[in-house]
Amino acid sequence: MVAHVTGDTRLDPVEKVAWENQVKRLRKEGKTFVEIGRLIAVSPRRARYLFLCAARRGGTMPRWTDGLNPRLATSLHWLGFRGREDVAEAFTSGHLQRLTRFERGLRGKAIAELAQWLGLDSELTEAVVQNASEVDRIQSVGQHGHPHDV
Repeated sequence: MVAHVTGDTRLDPVEKVAWENQVKRLRKEGKTFVEIGRLIAVSPRRARYLFLCAARRGGTMPRWTDGLNPRLATSLHWLGFRGREDVAEAFTSGHLQRLTRFERGLRGKAIAELAQWLGLDSELTEAVVQNASEVDRIQSVGQHGHPHDV
């Protein structure tokens, strides 16, 4: 398995688990992260990261946030969400819209990513994303001291 990096370096969750298992197997064989990196065409740092992910998960158990970017997944954990169902309920009930006013990690692109991850209706998604973008604009203007633009 060799990495062919183009712009986006995130792996699909199933592919990532396969990479993690391969790195874990190579480590058991006594290979260093430098050697593993050369074998699978990633940096030693990335090889170590994949090994740590495999160790954390046991190599096979997916997390409920798989498929989300790490920053967004961390934000959801910090906000107390415990599963995909919690996030879906908060999204459809309007709770996430309220959170966008206070949580920088839940605006614009993050909301669009969540909606896509949840497979939600495109009209609902568009309304939430517009709301989040408006909050971003208002807060940006407020920080720059131009209240007449609001």
